[in-house]
Amino acid sequence: FIIRNRIAAATAVLALAFSRTFWSQAVAIEVYALHLLFLALALWLFLRAMTEHALKNGSGRWWYAFAFVLGLSFTNHMTTILLAPGFLYLYFAVHGFSRSSWKKIGRAALPFMGGLSVYLYLPLRASRHPLMNWGNPVELHAFWRHVTAANFHGFMFSSWDVMSRQAGHFISSFSSEVGIAALPLAIIGLADLLVASRRLFFFSLLLFFGCVAYSINYDIPDIDSYFLLAYIAFALWEAYGIRRCFEIGQGTVWHFGVGLICALTVVLPLWLNHHDADESHDFAVEDYVMNMLEPLGAEAVVFSAQWDYLASPSYYFQSVEGLRPDVTVIDRELLMHSWYHEQLRRNHPELISGTEPKIDAFLLELRKFERNEAFDSVAFGNSFADMYRSLMSGIARTKPVYLTPEVAGDFRDTNFSLVPDGLVFRLTRDTTGRSFAPKRFVFRPIPKSNRFTEDVKGYYAAGYVTQAVYADQLGDRQRGLEFLKAAVDVKPGFPPAVEWMDRLQGLR
Repeated sequence: FIIRNRIAAATAVLALAFSRTFWSQAVAIEVYALHLLFLALALWLFLRAMTEHALKNGSGRWWYAFAFVLGLSFTNHMTTILLAPGFLYLYFAVHGFSRSSWKKIGRAALPFMGGLSVYLYLPLRASRHPLMNWGNPVELHAFWRHVTAANFHGFMFSSWDVMSRQAGHFISSFSSEVGIAALPLAIIGLADLLVASRRLFFFSLLLFFGCVAYSINYDIPDIDSYFLLAYIAFALWEAYGIRRCFEIGQGTVWHFGVGLICALTVVLPLWLNHHDADESHDFAVEDYVMNMLEPLGAEAVVFSAQWDYLASPSYYFQSVEGLRPDVTVIDRELLMHSWYHEQLRRNHPELISGTEPKIDAFLLELRKFERNEAFDSVAFGNSFADMYRSLMSGIARTKPVYLTPEVAGDFRDTNFSLVPDGLVFRLTRDTTGRSFAPKRFVFRPIPKSNRFTEDVKGYYAAGYVTQAVYADQLGDRQRGLEFLKAAVDVKPGFPPAVEWMDRLQGLR
């Protein structure tokens, strides 16, 4: 109803749908697919309400529907707030700063709170102690920390270096995200908006630059999904550009040429991004979890900091698929949260038996931090280390305990040795090496190359290297070389494997 050209609107929407980040989020198990739905609905309802008001057709139903969807959107992702600069500008540009305009905002409060009321489910469900009670948002302070994502505040506005790096990433990836063919169309559309509708021009600019300005200050590796609103604003410019191209020329040949450009803006991202978006042959994490959990001893406990590759997927595979439900995976980073200790205490009371005094001592320091009270950072760090190592040692006395490589250096108990055991290190009192049982990994081909798949390949390669080095220390150099070759086969050029292979071959 804004573009008034179905070909232009369809082209821009399809080009956006087939763009790299938009498409990848649509097939990912993440919050952003639903977030995109809410963004699109909120934008459509808001613009419809503004249009109906300008035409004096009565905008009540659109306005209240918008307010309700906006509240729902906030319950899914707090970056809904990035709509605010554009919405506030266009609302007051259309309504003015009159008393009636403020009353209209007040009348939207009830449907907005209705949408926002979905949050009330959190404390109700948390009070029933589900298997995964993230944040345990029963008490008011815990509920507020959970809703406002307090754990992530430290990643925002951290330094100029972060802003520079993320801005550079956005600029360098922009053309590949939106497509080269779409850039001139968007420029034409932006110029057309400036002349035809300055309100929409500034509205779209606020959406675009407000999103980018906020997102480049967020210090996380997977920042691309935070730019989605900017890409939506770009699609609006692209649609206006296509419409303008149809209008400025006449005749079949001209319209055919514009149609061909439209086809290119859709087909090119479809062709270029299909491989990356296709998840039908990506079993990297699934196979990794299988290789990690299946060989472990009965009632094993695994300490890890591999959230994306082990801790998170293990919740699914253990609870839904029934894979090794006897194994407990403890995430080191989550031990920094009081709700996680409550979850461990409830689900696995036998694991913390004997370590409770040190856990309670750490929780005293932790709750000061969580409640924004004054706390001693040195005492906090020391109490965490004391609790963490005591927890490892205490469990190891009654159950088999395994450590993934990134946390192996945290262990300090001289009563135990670390022995490579596939992808992990096993805590053992055996110092003879007789308990060493080298393992090979079985997994399906990993066709993609991205941060996640390369990390998984690196974990496999590292598992082979640690086993190779230990085998050589036990006098089995041939097995060591075989495992080093396996590491290079998984991840060609893996530096530790190449280094140890040269060293062992040189000692022959």
